[in-house]
Amino acid sequence: DAEANKAKAAIDAAKTSEEVQTAATVGITAIQAINPEAIAKSAAKDAIDKAAAAKKAAIDARNDLTQEEKDAAKSLVDAEANKAKAAIDAAKTSEEVQTATTAGITAINAINPETAQKEKNSKSANADHMKESMKPVYTADTGQLPNTGEESSMAATAAGVALLGLLTGVATKRRKRKEDEI
Repeated sequence: DAEANKAKAAIDAAKTSEEVQTAATVGITAIQAINPEAIAKSAAKDAIDKAAAAKKAAIDARNDLTQEEKDAAKSLVDAEANKAKAAIDAAKTSEEVQTATTAGITAINAINPETAQKEKNSKSANADHMKESMKPVYTADTGQLPNTGEESSMAATAAGVALLGLLTGVATKRRKRKEDEI
């Protein structure tokens, strides 16, 4: 608006048609030099930088991470920020700039490093579970077979047989109804 007002004032002050033409040309050139997409891209990059700085501060504040884990996570933040800035630079419209900005901020905020201790505990738990599941049912050391004839397993078997009988009875009754309807 400021450049447009300057151009209008210069045109109003012009005394000849040549001065009017010159003032108009200068005004149009000044207005065209203002690039709203460049301003939008600059603001978008600033938003990416702020999101990256906030994420790095959050990573630094975590006491459960080693320095190596913090450095690796911050490198990921930098990589996502650079990728977002490249997408912003490649954007042709303000909508594309906004989309790239939103995607970049989302990617930066999604970075949540795991601690080595958590991974170690998880791997240890998985290894223990695998060892337990790989144990044979019959071991030659004990010479004992699994207890399949216990009361609890017999009760479960009886309940299963009763349920199967009930379902068979219901199905038979429905079939008879359909046959009667025909």
